[in-house]
Amino acid sequence: LTHSGKKKAQKRARKAAWLAKHGDEKSEKVEAVESKKAKKRPREEKNEPHEKKTKKSKKNKFKQNNEDGDQTNTGAAAPVVPQSSSPSTSSLLLSNAAGLGRRFAQRLQGSRFRWLNETLYSSTGEESKKLFEDDPSLMQAYHEGFTAQRAKWPKDPLLDVIHWLKKEVPSQMVIGDFGCGEARIAAALPKRKIHSFDLIKVNERVTPCNLAEVPLKDESLDVVVFCLALMGTDWLKFVQEAHRCLRPNGLVYIVEVESRFENVERVVKSIRGLGFEIVHDKHKGFFVELRFQKVGKGKGGPLRLGAGNGSSSSGLGACTYRKR
Repeated sequence: LTHSGKKKAQKRARKAAWLAKHGDEKSEKVEAVESKKAKKRPREEKNEPHEKKTKKSKKNKFKQNNEDGDQTNTGAAAPVVPQSSSPSTSSLLLSNAAGLGRRFAQRLQGSRFRWLNETLYSSTGEESKKLFEDDPSLMQAYHEGFTAQRAKWPKDPLLDVIHWLKKEVPSQMVIGDFGCGEARIAAALPKRKIHSFDLIKVNERVTPCNLAEVPLKDESLDVVVFCLALMGTDWLKFVQEAHRCLRPNGLVYIVEVESRFENVERVVKSIRGLGFEIVHDKHKGFFVELRFQKVGKGKGGPLRLGAGNGSSSSGLGACTYRKR
């Protein structure tokens, strides 16, 4: 044998001798290692599911879920599903959206109300009546806008009118509520005889008509109320119609926003010319209260609203609301 061959033979002999001497010990060690491995078996062998998720397994699982959930889209690329927002973020977004929606609706309502308000003050009673008859929804829109504006006033003037009627007007007297809106006076005084008039019928208490031509006989009322109701270029015709309907010494109670009065004395003079005398004049800062008593027959013919008799020339201008 060569030198290298001898060395290999010697190495194999030493290995065989070592195995003959230590073979049993190695077997014991191997068994001990195997026993330890058995104790550390994966949890899935002990019926405790636990899978180490890798990028590959996640991808395969996602693909499998898409295949199981949408069989109609086989062959198409699976869409990437974004993670949903947390509950607090979602509720915040919904709250902000709802707030924006409410503000937009309020602005739209306010804009429509301003347009209606300007139209009523620049039209005659007959023109306004036709406007609401052509589109009855406008009256509901007007009342909603008016209610929103009323909430911003320092007080509701109609409550003072109702208080005065309860305290100062005998229960047997007949009342005419001209430009009644929702007929709140009739609702507040259900045992009184009250005729409620407005351009359109919003409830069963209201009689629709032009305030210059109410369906009543001459001298059939004791009191007529105009609470924020002298709207239109021919408002003096409304007062003249009240004069026709009132009995001798009957009363007219007028409440208007102070900003409408370009000249209070001119307004009083215009109404006195129809056959009334002023018996009460009160300024409350935001509203003006005027009460007149019928003292004569008034002007029997048609009232001409030319120079000196129109809305503005009679001292009573339009009531305008600013954009907010």
